Amino acid sequence: GQAITEFADLDDGAETEMLYTPTTRTLRVASPTVGRDTGLTLRWGSGRGNVTDFAWSWDGNQATNAVVVIGPSAVNREGSAIDPANFAGGLTLTEVLRAPLDLDDEGLDSYAAKRVKAAARPTVLAVKMPAADWFGRLALGDRVAANIRHGHFHLVTPANGLRIVRLTLTADDWVELVCSGWTP
Repeated sequence: GQAITEFADLDDGAETEMLYTPTTRTLRVASPTVGRDTGLTLRWGSGRGNVTDFAWSWDGNQATNAVVVIGPSAVNREGSAIDPANFAGGLTLTEVLRAPLDLDDEGLDSYAAKRVKAAARPTVLAVKMPAADWFGRLALGDRVAANIRHGHFHLVTPANGLRIVRLTLTADDWVELVCSGWTP
C-alpha cells in the first residue's frame, strides 16, 4: 500500500481504482490516469446530438486562482502562481498543496501555474444518453469533449477536456454521466 501511494504521489504517477464483483476485489493501477481519450464529443441540439438532457454547474469548491506549492525537499521551498483576472472583483481563492515527490525545487512555480490554469473554470456537466448506444463503450476516467448549445448557453470544451467522474445505468435504459474538468 505504501509503495502504491508513493508512486501515485509522483507528478503524473498513477491512479488506482478498485473493481468489485460478488466474488472478487481487483486493484487496478493506471499510469498516469485511469480512463482513455475517447474522441467522443457530447452534443446537444440541431438533430445531431447524442445527449437527450443536460445540466451544467460551475464547481466553486474546486476553483482557485492563487496556488502555493510546498516543495518535497527537506528545505521546504515554495513556488507560487496567481492570476487575479480569473475571478471578478479581485476575488482571490488560494490553494496550498504539497508538490509531487519527483518535482525538483526549480519546477515549483511552473507546477503552480499549471494548477492555476487548470482550476480557473471548474465545470461539471451532467448528461443523459441512450444506454443502447453508449453503455459499455464509456467508463469512469474516460475523457470526452462537449459541444452544448442551448439558447444563450454555449459550452464548448477542448478535445478530451472533461473527465467522466460518475457513470450510472438507470432502470429505464439511460446512461447518466457526470463529467468534470476545465474549459477555456
